[in-house]
Amino acid sequence: MTGISFIYDLRENLPEKKTSFLKALDAVSPGPDRHSEVILEDSSYLLCSTRHNEYPVSCFTVGEFTIYLEGKIYGQDGSAIRRSLRELGKDLIDNKKDIKKVLSEWLLVTEGEFIVVLLHNPSRRIFILNDIFSRLPVYYHISEEKLIISRNYRFISQLVPNKDFDKIAIAEYLLFYYSLGPRTFLKDVSRLPAASLVQVDIEKGTVRQETVYEFNLDNKKYRNRSAQRNAAELVRLFTQSCREKTSGQGIKGDSSYSSHAGSCQNKDGTRGLNILSLSGGMDSRAIGAGFHHEQIPFIAATWLDYQKKSQLEADTAKIVAKACGAKWQLFPLQFSPGKDVLRLLRIKSGLAPLARPHILQYLDQLKQRYGSAITYFAGSGGRSDVPGPQAHRNDYECR
Repeated sequence: MTGISFIYDLRENLPEKKTSFLKALDAVSPGPDRHSEVILEDSSYLLCSTRHNEYPVSCFTVGEFTIYLEGKIYGQDGSAIRRSLRELGKDLIDNKKDIKKVLSEWLLVTEGEFIVVLLHNPSRRIFILNDIFSRLPVYYHISEEKLIISRNYRFISQLVPNKDFDKIAIAEYLLFYYSLGPRTFLKDVSRLPAASLVQVDIEKGTVRQETVYEFNLDNKKYRNRSAQRNAAELVRLFTQSCREKTSGQGIKGDSSYSSHAGSCQNKDGTRGLNILSLSGGMDSRAIGAGFHHEQIPFIAATWLDYQKKSQLEADTAKIVAKACGAKWQLFPLQFSPGKDVLRLLRIKSGLAPLARPHILQYLDQLKQRYGSAITYFAGSGGRSDVPGPQAHRNDYECR
C-alpha cells in the first residue's frame, strides 16, 4: 500500500531504527516499482512515504511550516494551495482561535482527497489531518507517548504490542464485507475517521486525536425549496466537482515528490488522460453525463468477465459512451488465478473482500494501455459514501 507512515515515540531514538522501518515498509508494500523513504525525521518522530514515481506527494517549506501533502486538492493551483495551507497552519497554532471550528470551515470549502502533515518548526508542534470524507484510508494506533499512523495496515499491525483480534469487527466484516466505523481486525488499530485532526506536541510530550466535523443528515436545511431548485443545485455542484477533478486541476508543479539526503524537492507532474470506469450502473453513467455536460474529454473503459455474465452491462456502457461522445474500450478478462487473490490479500491485508480479484487484472490492463499518469474515475464512492465522482490520480491501487 502506498502512502504515509508516521511514527512518534518519546521513549526511543527513532532515527536509529529508520533502516529497519524502511525495510519493513518495503516488505509489506507489494509492487516492484515502489520504494520507501524518510521525508522528515527527529529524535522522536519519523515521517516516511511509500510510493511509486507517479504517486501524488509533495513536501515543501512555507514560512514557519514544513508541509507534507499526499493526494490532491482540486480547483487550486500550487501557489494557492501553499497559501491556503500556510494560513491554516497559522490558525491552528493561534491559541486564541477555536481549532475545531477553524479546521471544519477549511475542510468544508476544500475539495480533494488528501492527508496533510503540518510541522510548525519553532514550536515543534505537528498537525495531521485528512479530508472531510476520508477518501484515502489511513490507520492509527495511539497510546501513552506513542503514535503510529500509516496507510499500510500490515505495517502498523507489526509495530503495536497488543495483537488481540477485535471479534466484533471480524463479525461485522463477515456480515457486511467491511467493519463498521473505525474498527479493524485488531483492537488497538483503528481507521482514522473522516475530518480528523491529530496533534502532537513534542515539547509537552502529548498526543491528541479528534474528529472536527460530522455531517448531520437529519438537518434538512433546504427542505423548503422546490424539488426543481434543489435538483438544479445538485447538478451545479456535481458538474463543478467533475471539472475540478479532471486532469490539469489540483496541484500544478507539486504533484510528485523526490528527495535525497533527507531534503524536500518538487518536480513537475505530468498531465494525463481522464479514464472513466463505465459499467451499467447509475453512478458511472452520471459522471459520464457530467463530463459530457462540461465538455470534458474522457475515455470510457469497461471490463467483461471471462464467463461473459456482465455482457449486458458492457453493451449498456457502449451505448452510454456513444451518447456522451466518448471513446469506449472493452477489456475482456481471463479467469483470475490464485496469485491475484494473494495479491489482493497483500494489498488490503484482508480489509477488502477477496471475491473480486479480477479487478486487479482490469486495473493492470488499464495501466498497460494508458500508463500511470491518468486520472481514474471509479464512479462508486465505496465505504466513504462520497457524493460526486471519485478520482484516483496516479495510484491505481490506492484502495
